Amino acid sequence: MLMGTLVYDIRYSFSEYLCTLLVAGGVSIFALSKTSSKTINKLASPNAPLGYGLCFLNLAFDGFTNATQDSITASFPLGLLQLILKRALIKFEIYGFLTLSNIGNKN
Repeated sequence: MLMGTLVYDIRYSFSEYLCTLLVAGGVSIFALSKTSSKTINKLASPNAPLGYGLCFLNLAFDGFTNATQDSITASFPLGLLQLILKRALIKFEIYGFLTLSNIGNKN
């Protein structure tokens, strides 16, 4: 929702913003609530910033992808199954090309 608002200037209703805030708040409270000391020690490990950074990056790319798909479906009215089929065919073509281009290459 954040990427859609920032990148594509999509406006959402108040109820959608409220629902998003409630879900994000609930997840945050659950994640930050006090747990056992063993869990806290695992979260404080040196890899925690890397994990949080990768999680943020994943969410940013996911939000951008969803906003891009929304703009594509607004420009080219496709049904859900048509969109899934076309994405699968494009992936098949890309992976097929990459596979065929690597045949005979020895590493």
